[in-house]
Amino acid sequence: VRMVALQQSSDVSQFYNDTGICQAIAKSEAFDLLTMFVIVVNSIWIAIDADYNNAGVLTEAHWTFQVMEIALSVFFLFEWIVRFGAFRRKWDCLRDRWFCFDSLMLGLTLFETWVVLIVISASAWYFKDA
Repeated sequence: VRMVALQQSSDVSQFYNDTGICQAIAKSEAFDLLTMFVIVVNSIWIAIDADYNNAGVLTEAHWTFQVMEIALSVFFLFEWIVRFGAFRRKWDCLRDRWFCFDSLMLGLTLFETWVVLIVISASAWYFKDA
């Protein structure tokens, strides 16, 4: 099994649909370049956030930190949806190790940005009247 896995091509586009908007976007060089650019921006933003954001939670951060966190999470969700939508058989996404890694990272990002934000906001609203 290990040898077969190592011999498989790293080009997952062979598992993509032949038609459709998602596969067209996912196969485009412009999409790859945009995604790499956003990853670099995200890396730089993590450093800026670590140095200048003193808030304990996103809701207490300056609006620029909130906007950037939300914008980056929305882009990465868009990228994931496009790539997932490009697969002919959705189970084939599990053959793409980068997609699996991205799925884990996206899940953590969405949890941190949206779930925690909603829970904190709901808690503040609920306990405000208590």
